[in-house]
Amino acid sequence: DSGMTLVLKVDTPKDGTTISTAAVTVSGRVSGTESASAKVKVNDKDATVKDGKYSAEITLTEGANVINVFASAGQANLNEKVTVTYSPAK
Repeated sequence: DSGMTLVLKVDTPKDGTTISTAAVTVSGRVSGTESASAKVKVNDKDATVKDGKYSAEITLTEGANVINVFASAGQANLNEKVTVTYSPAK
């Protein structure tokens, strides 16, 4: 059905950010007609989805990290990528 939609947004971390801690919470929003049943994964880890917002904590490795966020609901499958750099505080 063309009336069914799913929209995925990554709010944090922002693409291109340098982060000084290994643990980072990836969060954002899902919206659209399918959002109530949306399942979100961050790098293959199930994210908690509540009231259209999702979050998941992941652990970065030193250097560049590509964070893949997948959302699926019904026939809709979306993927957003964010690249961050983990540079441990000295």
